[in-house]
Amino acid sequence: MALYGEDYVLVISQKCHVDKTLDLQKIYLKKQQSMKNCHIIPLNLTPQNPVREHFIHSILQVDDKHWNRYWDKMHFKGVKAPHVVRTNEAMAAYIITIPGAIGYIPEAMISRNMNIISRFELD
Repeated sequence: MALYGEDYVLVISQKCHVDKTLDLQKIYLKKQQSMKNCHIIPLNLTPQNPVREHFIHSILQVDDKHWNRYWDKMHFKGVKAPHVVRTNEAMAAYIITIPGAIGYIPEAMISRNMNIISRFELD
């Protein structure tokens, strides 16, 4: 479990090169699913995880009510919510293995197989 004050990074697999100016909200709401010929696969930690809550509220600037209502609506249109992983280790492994996977992990878990998009602190 993450400690408050821990530094996190948003990373994408090294096999996919994207602009650091990409719109994360569009990616996580699946309004934008590719960039520079790379299919982007957003990842989230499980609901109620404090890192996920911080990411959705502070980084994506979406509240829980809007997030849940949006994905309920999209489900009936055949669009699935971002893939959920249970641990930071699972997220890191997914990002390393799957081209286009994008997610957030503790900065200490960065590997040379990842491209850093941005940094944030859990507060």
